[in-house]
Amino acid sequence: MAPKWLDNLFRCPGKLVSTEKTLRTALKDVTRYKNRAAAAKEQGRIDREALLNENLIEQKRFIVEVAELQRWVRLYQDLWKAGLHVPDLKPELQNHTLYTPRDDPEVMKYARVLNDTDYYAYPLAKWRDEILPQLHRAVKDNAPKWISNVSDCDNFADIMHTAVQLVFIAAGKKRQGAFGKCYSSTHAYNFFVTSTGEAYIYEPQNGEIKGKLGETGAPWDTTRLYMTG
Repeated sequence: MAPKWLDNLFRCPGKLVSTEKTLRTALKDVTRYKNRAAAAKEQGRIDREALLNENLIEQKRFIVEVAELQRWVRLYQDLWKAGLHVPDLKPELQNHTLYTPRDDPEVMKYARVLNDTDYYAYPLAKWRDEILPQLHRAVKDNAPKWISNVSDCDNFADIMHTAVQLVFIAAGKKRQGAFGKCYSSTHAYNFFVTSTGEAYIYEPQNGEIKGKLGETGAPWDTTRLYMTG
């Protein structure tokens, strides 16, 4: 014998149809909620993985920056112990312009390490005619005393970069110059940024400016760059 509630449904066909529609609607709702829950769970998994990946990327970037900073500290120490002499460029380093690389999309395309937020930039003529020629002469005169394998392009770029930094320190500047180190797939060299925000490639082995960042051909076709402070 059927339960009373079921018997009543069969005695009232309209009520049965109405109940069936309600059940079907409820079933659709349950299915929809299940799908939403599954999607939310999957999105949560994706979000967690994205957060973990972001954290890993940030950790790797921090490790790279620390390693680069440690390398520069060792290089500073080696050069000071070797009796490094850099010219006094205090007059030439006056009247700078503040440069923020993170606001420069062209530089950020290649940036790997940026230890400082802001740097001091100068007009192209001042870099070209006053600052870099004096530093280049000092590097060429003293480089063999500092590093035995100085014929390597990587060493020339390191020494020139360090010489620029030490000149700014000696001049009592609060920030470093907008000068850094670049790599292509086959070469290492330097770059600097002018007060108008233009970045130029600088070859430390012969003191030549090769052109604007991103516009020079091989071996100065830059893939990454570094600016330390």
